[in-house]
Amino acid sequence: MSKKRLLLTLCPIYLFLWMGDALLTSYYALYFIENGLVEWQQSLLLGIIPFSLFLGCIVLGHFAKNRAKTLWLFRICAIMETGLALCYAFCNDFPSLLVVTIFVAFFNGAPFTFIESHAALALEGTKIRYSSIRMFGTLGYIVSLGVGALLLKNLPFRDVYFFSCGFFAVCLIVSFLLKPLPKKEAAETVEAGSGTVDKKGVALLLVSLVLFLGAFGASEFLLPVRLKELGLPDADYSLIRAIGIVGEFAVLLIMPFLHRFFTNKKVAFFVSGTILVVATGLVCFVNEPYALAYSNLVLTGFGKAFMFAYQVHLFENLTGKDKLGKILTLNRGLTNVVVGSLNLSSSSFYLSIGFPAYFGIITALEIVGLVILIFVPKGKPSPETSEGVTE
Repeated sequence: MSKKRLLLTLCPIYLFLWMGDALLTSYYALYFIENGLVEWQQSLLLGIIPFSLFLGCIVLGHFAKNRAKTLWLFRICAIMETGLALCYAFCNDFPSLLVVTIFVAFFNGAPFTFIESHAALALEGTKIRYSSIRMFGTLGYIVSLGVGALLLKNLPFRDVYFFSCGFFAVCLIVSFLLKPLPKKEAAETVEAGSGTVDKKGVALLLVSLVLFLGAFGASEFLLPVRLKELGLPDADYSLIRAIGIVGEFAVLLIMPFLHRFFTNKKVAFFVSGTILVVATGLVCFVNEPYALAYSNLVLTGFGKAFMFAYQVHLFENLTGKDKLGKILTLNRGLTNVVVGSLNLSSSSFYLSIGFPAYFGIITALEIVGLVILIFVPKGKPSPETSEGVTE
């Protein structure tokens, strides 16, 4: 595909896929509260989501053996998310929410991996930076959460899910403009990506990131509950979260400039992790809802932007390209298991020891994960990584 056609297809897909996801998944906890679910029911659903994400990535990822199959799996997920977003609009009791949430999560994690792997291969040799495409995903979150803040002032969550349904449908339609990689070119890409795997380094990195990202993921699920307890309106939460993602977008926008200062990928990730640790730790001390929401969500936007740019590099330097997809899927799956385990136990903990103490435990787990990262070997960067083509 030509460079122009790639941009005209991948950019809208990233935009609409992330827009649909933002309206579908950002309000999980708030939607459960609106439907009258008690604490143990909320914890059960929030715990099931990561486990379903894990199963979806593992099961669907098993069939993604080439780019043509990956594209069709992406379209199947888009179809399912379109229908499930519509189903969510009519769920108002615990049994129906339980069933639909399991299926929503199952089909919600894999399409992001599928489109990202497709984009990484399609962009090779075009000199288009991946962050230039990924920015449209961040932009999609900003637009959806900003619009969501306006919608929630006048509409219930049920009506917001109709918009999510429409965004997934548009994403599905645009995906048919993408073409699979020619067989000869695909074979050359696989051959070029072969290399040795630093098993000890990969194992250490997995332990570090699974612990850190799992703890931070659990804090993201529970933050809306804490803010609602402090009296923050749902619409204001949506707007402030959108402002935080504007910060994430700004960092991605200047990422080519920042690469000159953060040449060491592990140091860059450590900096982003430290920012996220501070964001989580603030929940232990700040009790004013707007101050907490602005400080946490803005810091989270900055920290996650660095992660998007550097996390893949950490693994690629240790695995090479041919094993990268499997390791990333394993990392995402194990992270979701940790998130799910923490979510399942969250209500009993924060009801007995309070939110500040619970977030203190989460912050401690994040710090342990970052400390382990110090001992991960740097690995050997590929030529593409050092040039910034696959960032």
